[in-house]
Amino acid sequence: MDGETAKLLFARANEFKEGDLLVGGTCDDVIRKDAKIEITAMKIGDIVKLVFVEDSVSQAISRSVNRRLLNEIASLTIGDIKDILTGTTCATWVGRYSDALPSEVIAALVKTMSNDELSKVSRSIINILPNNNQQGPVVVGSAQHFGSRIQPNSPGDCEDEILLSVLEGLTYGCGDVIIGLNPASDDIETIVRTERLLQSIVERLQLPTRYCVLSDMVKQTAARALTKVDVGFQSLAGTSKALVGMPNRGVLGMTIQSQ
Repeated sequence: MDGETAKLLFARANEFKEGDLLVGGTCDDVIRKDAKIEITAMKIGDIVKLVFVEDSVSQAISRSVNRRLLNEIASLTIGDIKDILTGTTCATWVGRYSDALPSEVIAALVKTMSNDELSKVSRSIINILPNNNQQGPVVVGSAQHFGSRIQPNSPGDCEDEILLSVLEGLTYGCGDVIIGLNPASDDIETIVRTERLLQSIVERLQLPTRYCVLSDMVKQTAARALTKVDVGFQSLAGTSKALVGMPNRGVLGMTIQSQ
């Protein structure tokens, strides 16, 4: 099987969305079921050899895969891994082999699972990040715990509006994942001012959360010289072509956490 055939197979295995029809997807349940069965039988090693997108982003992701661990599971099929993930050893297996799973393998697994199976896997995996603010029995992602973000945007980056939005969100028990603000202005002065505002809220109320001003990563980096940047964020482009013409940005977006 070549990359183009695999891409068509993956598109057909998706649960129906109209946008998939543009890339070979189908609204025929029989074709979808057959595609899922075919993907389930594919070996990890065979999927890794395929080129789905020849792009710098794909190359960067490929370089991040642990090849030694990948070789240990290369002979397993998607069905084999699906059985492991929906079984009792899911968390242990993922703890060992998560760095060995390329994006295409993860995509294949998702396409062959039902919503109930995906939910079961998600309940089995909890990645606790090192965070000095995260204390007590409640951990983001833990059982019976709904993690959420507060997004206190203000059209004019008004500090009073931002503060009131944060306080309102907190009254609903939200914001434990992060307090993430999209500033209306993207200048360094605004970034620094809003970073300091969010920092003061988190520290004064001793909130077990992180905060972020979602702006240009280059400017966020420059702001570090003037104030604390708790979490730096920039969206990851799907392909390197998406970043053509965007000055001062590398091939990959990034998320940086300052401890």
